[in-house]
Amino acid sequence: MNINRRSFLIVGAAGAAVPLGRSPAIILSGENPSLSEPAEAPGEPASANPTILPVIPKSKDLAGDRLVYHYDEIFSTPPAQNEAGFCQATKSVSGIAAILFPPFSCCGAPSIPTIGGDISPGNLITCELFLNGRMLASYPRSEAGVAYTFFPHCIVREAAAQGLQFVTQTFLPPGQRIVAQQITVKNASRETRKITLGFDLRAGVTCKREPWYLGDPAELDNRITANVPQGYIAFESRHTRAISVQGFTPPPNRVEQERILAYDIKLNPGEQRVFRYVNAIGDDREAVLAAYSRQQAQFPDSLKEAEQAWDARIGAAFTPGNAEFSGSLPRLATRDPALWKLYHAGW
Repeated sequence: MNINRRSFLIVGAAGAAVPLGRSPAIILSGENPSLSEPAEAPGEPASANPTILPVIPKSKDLAGDRLVYHYDEIFSTPPAQNEAGFCQATKSVSGIAAILFPPFSCCGAPSIPTIGGDISPGNLITCELFLNGRMLASYPRSEAGVAYTFFPHCIVREAAAQGLQFVTQTFLPPGQRIVAQQITVKNASRETRKITLGFDLRAGVTCKREPWYLGDPAELDNRITANVPQGYIAFESRHTRAISVQGFTPPPNRVEQERILAYDIKLNPGEQRVFRYVNAIGDDREAVLAAYSRQQAQFPDSLKEAEQAWDARIGAAFTPGNAEFSGSLPRLATRDPALWKLYHAGW
C-alpha cells in the first residue's frame, strides 16, 4: 500500500483517538553526576493532564531531551532564532557563534591566507566563560560536561565545576537583531568562594555583500572600543557599515586583553549571581547603542516576551485561517505522551 505523509498523519491521528493505554515518555538524556537533574522530565509535555494532552502545544511543551555532552564528543549544538535571524550555541555553557541577521554577520568563520590557499579555522566564539583564568570548557572531563535543552524560544545549558553551578538561557528577542543570554552562577558548596569570572567577547562583524547567503568571511580587524562603566565593548567593521555592541549587566570590574570583561565576586554557600549579556547588531552606531541599552533595561521581561511570541506562532500553526501561515496543521487528540511527542516533534 502506498502511503504519503498526509495519509500517515491522518491514520496516526485516528489511531490515537482511542488509545490502548498510557505509554511511558521516551527520555534520552546523558548522565553526569556533577550536573543537577532538571525539575521535570523534558520529554513529557509540561501542560499534560490525566485525560487528553494539549492539542495546541506551548513552547515549553516542545522541550527537547536534556542531553549531556563533553567537548571532545561529536554532536550538533542547538540553535536559537527569531524573525530577524539566527545564532548557534557552542560546545560550552555560554559560548555563542554563527550569528546571522541578514545582511549582517557576527562571529562567523574568518579566512586565513596560507601558501596553499585560504583556510578557515571555524567560527569565532563570543561570550566564552573563564573561571579563575581558565576556560570553563577545559576543566577535567568529570566536571566539564554541558547539558543542553532546546526550546523553540531559547536554549538552556547547564554545567558544574569547582563546586559552582552554571545555568544559561540563550534567546533572540522578537523581531530584533539582538542575541541575549542570562547567565546564573551559584555556589553549590558549603564554603564561601572568591572567584574571578571572565567573558571573552569577539565579533568579526561585517555587512555581507549581495547575495548575502553566499557568505563573506568574518573580519579579523574590527575596531574595538571598551566602555567599562556601562559594561560594553563595541566592535566596528573597518570595511563595511556594521557594528556589534556586546556587554553585561552588571558592569565588569575591568577589561583584560582588550576584549575580556572580568568580574571579582564573592559567593556565600547557596548564593547566586545573575549576569545579563546582550549583543546588538546593526549599521548605525547610535541606533545600535540605543537598542543595546533598551534591551538591558527590559531584560527581565524579554525572555518571557520571546516565549509568548513563540507560543503565538505555534498556536497559529494549528489554527485554520491564521495570519502567519498559508495553511494549518491537523490537531492531535491523544493520551499517549510518546505519540504526542512524535507527532509534534515531526512538524
